[in-house]
Amino acid sequence: MKKANYLILCTSLLLFVACSGPYTYKDNGSIIELTEDDPFDIQLISDVGSDYTWQLESTLEFTKLLDTETIKNSDNTIDYHFNFKTISDGEEFIRFNLTDGSDIKNTFEIKVIVGSIGLITSD
Repeated sequence: MKKANYLILCTSLLLFVACSGPYTYKDNGSIIELTEDDPFDIQLISDVGSDYTWQLESTLEFTKLLDTETIKNSDNTIDYHFNFKTISDGEEFIRFNLTDGSDIKNTFEIKVIVGSIGLITSD
């Protein structure tokens, strides 16, 4: 019985870890709730050879952009990785535009709630 409980616990943990991951375009419009000092990643994709790139448009107050990375894939796409960390309690929108500098082709936005304030202010 002890072994069965151990296997169930390990399987549950693996499923939990496997299901958590970076936020992608499918999460556009989502609300995420985190605690202070939580890291999180946003990964967006564009086409190779395009003049359009994903640009952060938000002024950050409760989160901090730690670093960015771009990876060219063999399928002629570019992955943009944005690594963030929450720094204090509050809420803000993080918005990216896929832009060439003058035209906006697409937009990605999530609402980040840091700390217990989300229980009070979010709808």
